[in-house]
Amino acid sequence: MKTRVSGVCKDCFCNVYGVSPSHVDMVVRELKTGTTNSSQVFSDHSTSPLAVLAGLRRVAKSFGIHLTKRQVAAAKLPNSPVVLSAYGWMLDHFKLVGDYQPNLGGEIHLEPRHIVEIYREYTLDLQHAEIPAVSVDQFASIWTNCLPYVKIREFKAVTGKCQCCADLSTLRRTHKSQMDREYVTTMHALHRSAYMGERAAYAERRNKAIMQKSSFMSCISDGMAQNHCILPHFGNQNSWGADSLPQHLQGVLNHNRGIIIIYRTFHTVNNCSNVAMHCFLDTLQKTINAEGKLPDTVFYQIDGGPENTAYCWFALCELIVARRLCKRLVLTRLMVGHTHEDIDSKYGTLWKKIRSKYVYTPQQYKDHIESALSTKKSRCTVEDLFAIPDYKKLLDAHTDRRLNAQIKGEKTSQKIEAEWKKVQKQW
Repeated sequence: MKTRVSGVCKDCFCNVYGVSPSHVDMVVRELKTGTTNSSQVFSDHSTSPLAVLAGLRRVAKSFGIHLTKRQVAAAKLPNSPVVLSAYGWMLDHFKLVGDYQPNLGGEIHLEPRHIVEIYREYTLDLQHAEIPAVSVDQFASIWTNCLPYVKIREFKAVTGKCQCCADLSTLRRTHKSQMDREYVTTMHALHRSAYMGERAAYAERRNKAIMQKSSFMSCISDGMAQNHCILPHFGNQNSWGADSLPQHLQGVLNHNRGIIIIYRTFHTVNNCSNVAMHCFLDTLQKTINAEGKLPDTVFYQIDGGPENTAYCWFALCELIVARRLCKRLVLTRLMVGHTHEDIDSKYGTLWKKIRSKYVYTPQQYKDHIESALSTKKSRCTVEDLFAIPDYKKLLDAHTDRRLNAQIKGEKTSQKIEAEWKKVQKQW
């Protein structure tokens, strides 16, 4: 074999073929010494390094091939009956106990459980079937490499705060048979068809504000968990207890207007309907200041907290329409236990930023809020409220409680109509 090429510059050869000089020297040295490296022969037991498989979808796409998640997982699986059995068990298990929520990554969410608990359930099932099981490390490796889209959700006690979801979650954990779990999953799908209908309606209202900004305005308001707002904050350690300074954060997200306002109160202001109405009115005022007027239709989404269900809220909405600030105001109370929307994701982003930090003063907390929630498209501002008007006292004096059945729905439409005629005669 000829090991020397005359008349070829070594540097030019390396540049043309894209190899390093040290690699050329290594090849020449092996040729001179007669050292040879035999390549591995491919077979159905061959596996590829994960680094090679990382670009598998990209390579397949260049040939016009779209690989599914299961096809990518198949390329990573070792050809072992034990491993294949474990992978099949995971697919069935996650199908029965996972929540298939619509999200960008197509993730499957599991309730908070340690992976060891799931592994014990796996070994118990295989023990009854007299099939050998993989080790816990292999089990975790198969999950990580082949099923990365199955996630154990953080900070989730139950599915929302809905009693029905909590009961179904308990049934799904305690019943082991496939038939029972399929039935519980079907019941959850039936329940989900109810609350997802309201979420779809909320998304429709929000999209109207995004696509037709001049005609529609959409806002959502909610408060942050109280135990996440205590100062001073020492990472994940305990606070000062009775000597700590509690805060209340009431956020308003104004869709497609680049505004996220966090209204902060301390012990000087009680968290009541007055705070909720003040945040709403201030958001409307800021929109008027920026655009000159309100759109014809205003959508405002709230949760079922007591500060949002007072009668004065309905009186305020009627007053706003009566004063011709807008033609139509839609106040929507989201379903109990399923109020986790885009405003709550903002609080989740904030908590992930500060939960492991040390925050001593209100000003430091404010800086963290604005830093965590401000983006290129939306700016977050924090406004401290130390005193607010008593809107409830003003509105209650002009609220007719005899028509409260229209709100509660305790009477039939005929009785409501009769009550209304009595009021008209008195007027």
